[in-house]
Amino acid sequence: MDSFLSGVKNVTSAVSDAAVASANKVGDVASSGLHAAKDGVSKVGDAASSGLNAAKDGVSKVGDAASTGLHAAKDGVSKVGDGVGDAGSSFTGGLTSSFTTLTVLHAGTKAKILASSPWILSKVGRIINAMRSSSHKFTDDEIDLVVKSLYVSQSDADLKSAFDMFDAKFNGTTKGYLKGSDFRTVLPLVGEDVPDDKIDALFKEVDKDQSGNLEFDEYRTLMLSMNPIQESGMVMGGLTSLTSGVLGSITTLTVLKANTKAKLMGASPLALGKIGRIIKSMQNSKFQFTDDEVDDVVKALYVTQSDDDFQVVFDLFDKKLSGSPQHSGALSAQSFRHLLPLVGEDVPAEKIDELFTEMDTDGSGNIEFAEFKAMMLAMNPKA
Repeated sequence: MDSFLSGVKNVTSAVSDAAVASANKVGDVASSGLHAAKDGVSKVGDAASSGLNAAKDGVSKVGDAASTGLHAAKDGVSKVGDGVGDAGSSFTGGLTSSFTTLTVLHAGTKAKILASSPWILSKVGRIINAMRSSSHKFTDDEIDLVVKSLYVSQSDADLKSAFDMFDAKFNGTTKGYLKGSDFRTVLPLVGEDVPDDKIDALFKEVDKDQSGNLEFDEYRTLMLSMNPIQESGMVMGGLTSLTSGVLGSITTLTVLKANTKAKLMGASPLALGKIGRIIKSMQNSKFQFTDDEVDDVVKALYVTQSDDDFQVVFDLFDKKLSGSPQHSGALSAQSFRHLLPLVGEDVPAEKIDELFTEMDTDGSGNIEFAEFKAMMLAMNPKA
């Protein structure tokens, strides 16, 4: 994994000293896409210094590419999705301009943001730019309120203040809800870049009471799901596009066993997006996986990460992908190509052989269990 570590070092040297500690956590985003971590994250330094659209090709493919990681956002980063496919939309437009746009924030808010990850800096930059250019004429105090509520405190009080502010802006006076028709306008103002054809589906997911409006509880749930806080207290902010991976996960999770599904209810949107891709890929595969086998894979990658469960999954792929009823104890280069999408990764065809060579640490020409396990853990590191 020397190239992976090198990619992370490139990120930390390209951003400010204030973001060094958080930049080292790019591996978390990369879990959503080993391709992004390997090919995209190494280019983030270029994106930060030259403003090139490296995240669309890398970080967003980190899974839903990732994330994300491997898939990024696009099924991921599913490419960090079915992005990320999807999960970050663009590392540019935010990070490269954020250091100047942050001047509109209050000193306390700015200090907290400068200590956060480059990913959050990028998203905050988009929020500030979107609110500044909006026809609704947001003040600097209102911009600070939104950023603070999403990336500093995430307290009910601050989230409610931001909600009430949007409520009054769009409705002319506080009515206690945001109209469905205003949902499209709100998304970019909170840093989200959701494809137009996905917005209605997302609104239906969030509008739990089917009122046709977004009340505070629904708004709060959406904001927290898009910007989950890690155990360290840092806001991950790794999801800039709630696309097919996350949207599909709510229904696709029904194939999982109750215990596995229960364990995943607290997972981040990034992880849910990648799990959705895994389930869809295995269900549509010519290798005809059963629901129990799908559950085994998801459980091994996102619930236990135990040697026993990884071995069960390795043996499953060993037999299925080779077409043999017996375990061979290894995955061939050809099986490796089939394997990647089945574990939620979207790696460009021209990069697969290079990745295989890197994972085949003993040079045997096959992927044995120890190498498979190392790859799965690298793609899906625990928070």
